[in-house]
Amino acid sequence: MGLISFVLHTKYILSLIFKLVSGEKRFEQLFNSFKHRLNLLGPKANLNFGPKVLSLVLTQKCNLHCSMCMTHSESVTNNFSVPKDMSMKLFHDIINKYSCAEMITFIGNGEPLLHPELFNMISLSNQRKFDTLLVTNGTLLEKHAMNLIHAKPHSIYISINGYDEKDYARLTGEKTETFQIIKKNIKTFTSLAKSHHLNIFIGCSFICDQVNYKHMQNMLDLSKELGANLCVLNNFLDSDCVGYRAQERCLYDNESYRHIINELVVPMMDDNRLMTVVLPVPLKEINNDCFCDSFFTMLRIDGDGDIGGCGRKLLELKNNGQAASIDCWNNNYFLKHREGFIKGEVQHIEKRCLTCFNSHLGHRNKR
Repeated sequence: MGLISFVLHTKYILSLIFKLVSGEKRFEQLFNSFKHRLNLLGPKANLNFGPKVLSLVLTQKCNLHCSMCMTHSESVTNNFSVPKDMSMKLFHDIINKYSCAEMITFIGNGEPLLHPELFNMISLSNQRKFDTLLVTNGTLLEKHAMNLIHAKPHSIYISINGYDEKDYARLTGEKTETFQIIKKNIKTFTSLAKSHHLNIFIGCSFICDQVNYKHMQNMLDLSKELGANLCVLNNFLDSDCVGYRAQERCLYDNESYRHIINELVVPMMDDNRLMTVVLPVPLKEINNDCFCDSFFTMLRIDGDGDIGGCGRKLLELKNNGQAASIDCWNNNYFLKHREGFIKGEVQHIEKRCLTCFNSHLGHRNKR
């Protein structure tokens, strides 16, 4: 073990001890995290640890119909069954069974703020020492500001999508006024949180495609203006529909992309050190190093108790297993995907994985 590796491992162990002594986390959460880290040294498909992240699909309801959304778009066609809203009973069952997880994301295939029990779920999760993350479109942020102040989520990510109102309308098909509402809501909420002395981590996320990627610096500027702690620049998620296919919309790892990143975005990141920036992951024309970490870390559960391991295939949770089953975390669905990624058998990996930016992180994350 080299000196740098030894220092990193020692730092990690010390961080676990601190979290335990300070009461920030429970022992089973930290032990689960430790076993996950050991798996990085020699990957196995059948895992001896539980999920680190629970991604909960609270509701299918949404107050927007964004044109690029795989759930509510009138342009992107999908055949899927609509799950019911998650009940408090199912939520209790989930956090009891998977109590070793460290984080719960309230994300939905719709707008989580439309779920009547969201704030109780966040509060209960905090009491159980889960990190809590709410992902929202931002349109209802001001309306529910005080409920969120009392619930105290650790993080809130707002899907702004476009760098200005015209780009927002182009990407989503929604009115330009909606973009202004989202901006106003974020400013109102961050101001209110500060007045209550709450340190809620705010993230702004954007969609980068072949039209707007040269404006990534504008996305950073907007995030800074809104007082965000994090700016996430996502590559476009494609579908098979005309106008939304990978070759039409997604960013690829080519000279033009690298020029924008190196000449414009990286210097701006250096000037905005108080804000974390996540750059879009470009697709490779030929991806022979396909690997997705989600199937090793995340369990996605909807209101029917159906499960998945992927945020991309968020509508395809039927027939993968049930959260209530004894070992759904290591069932055939998960084993098939993990083995495919570990062995690098691209031909056995689903087509959508090949054009998903999460799996194009393989050359960085592959175990």
